Amino acid sequence: MAKSKEESRKGQTLAIGTIIIGVLLICAPLLFEDFVLAQPQFAQVAHPQIYLIVRRCFDLLNKVGDACIIAGLLGIIVDQGLKTQFIQEVVRAASPNLIGQHLPDPIREQLLKYFQIKLIRPDWDIEYEVTLVDQSPDYVRVTSRIQGIVQNCGSETEEFALISSIDPSSKIAPGKAQITRISANPESGSGGFDEFPPDNAKLLQPDGTILFKRSVSIPPGGRYKTVFETIEYRPISATMPLFNGTPVVKATLRIRYPKDLLEIVVSTGTSTNLPSESTLWGDEWEIQTALLPDQCIVATWNPKNGT
Repeated sequence: MAKSKEESRKGQTLAIGTIIIGVLLICAPLLFEDFVLAQPQFAQVAHPQIYLIVRRCFDLLNKVGDACIIAGLLGIIVDQGLKTQFIQEVVRAASPNLIGQHLPDPIREQLLKYFQIKLIRPDWDIEYEVTLVDQSPDYVRVTSRIQGIVQNCGSETEEFALISSIDPSSKIAPGKAQITRISANPESGSGGFDEFPPDNAKLLQPDGTILFKRSVSIPPGGRYKTVFETIEYRPISATMPLFNGTPVVKATLRIRYPKDLLEIVVSTGTSTNLPSESTLWGDEWEIQTALLPDQCIVATWNPKNGT
């Protein structure tokens, strides 16, 4: 009981101090804003960017002062559970005003969209098997398997749209591109889907692209495993980009190919010519840098030594 009273007394002292700080922060703009902005180095006409930054700093002091006073008052009159919830709400509401204050609004608005993301991929595994086509020496057959986990980091159920597509094969390619499997299933429980194989004729678009779209509902904290398998025919010199619509924490790319005939380079939107490691299955690239939406992993292959 004595310990509880002591903690309560410390809490009230801290709350009063927070209120005092809030009052000082609010008073600072009232006392000094006009004086500071009247100085030649802060003149709006001569130095518009500096003037704008100073104005925003004073505005920020007002907002932080308001938050301190409210938090201090609540520290005195509200129980601990409600205080914690309120502080979380204040931080969440104030965060957009604190991030990227020095940036133009169009850039800030785009950056803030990333803070609204709820669905992520903790890991993403990509496998390509590149083989020569005997009857068509100018083409290779690429068999792909792309799998990983999609996790809901939010507090509400989110809709995850699994959208995957492959480009049409050229008219002289030795075979037709097709999706051989696509699935999205929860790690535990029921739900999801597994099309093995899907009806590619129904997925065919007017431009020849094969496009698959389907959504699943992922509960808070839920994890779904997705699998996407394809067969494509690409030129013997080609670039194969893989775009991600969901942020990726870590990705692993493995490629099996005839090393005596082809050379392969892998890059991302932020890194070029990534180092590889030889494994029993094939060459492996570990991509430790997070991938944001619409970034990609690019594999480029060419005949070795001009062969």
